[in-house]
Amino acid sequence: MSTNRRDALKSMGLFAGAALSASCQRALDSGADLSAPPTGGSLSEAQLETIAQLAELIIPETDTPGAITAGVPAFIHQIVIDWYTPAEQQIFLDGLGEIESIARQHWSAPFTELDPERQARVLSELEPPSEGAGPATAAVPAGASGELPFFLKMKELTVLGFYTSQAAANTEFDYQPVPGHYDGDARFDEVGRQWVR
Repeated sequence: MSTNRRDALKSMGLFAGAALSASCQRALDSGADLSAPPTGGSLSEAQLETIAQLAELIIPETDTPGAITAGVPAFIHQIVIDWYTPAEQQIFLDGLGEIESIARQHWSAPFTELDPERQARVLSELEPPSEGAGPATAAVPAGASGELPFFLKMKELTVLGFYTSQAAANTEFDYQPVPGHYDGDARFDEVGRQWVR
């Protein structure tokens, strides 16, 4: 992914410190290629497949690319392994384990073998209660704290990975390296009055 993720976030207005977890902020500030394999280890193939399917549930392919096409699973893999703190990694890995437990408990099958509707039901079981649902509400914005639960971490990573990808830059945004255009043969009578300050 050749898009400069840091610049993409600035243009999206998401670069405020409270909008991202500290680990994601450090990764984006590093200038590292966040689509490359992690250097500090690796998740298992089963975990990576679960991550890919979860990301695609959050941002599915329609007439525009989904999370998998945009390379989001590789982005998540590197953030979790190379940039998350040990506590964040544990929350994330525990969440992947809980996904598997729920799938096997309800349908006696691995999460990756469920149809998309059942996968969505499994994911919804991990979603924190909405605001106003009681004292255990998850009113904290996604990414504001490294201690947020798995569901919010997965959502943050998926949305961040997607909207800073080349695929999103080419389909979701109006990418203009130089805003405006130069017309060397413009007719003044068609342009109208000139702007002044």
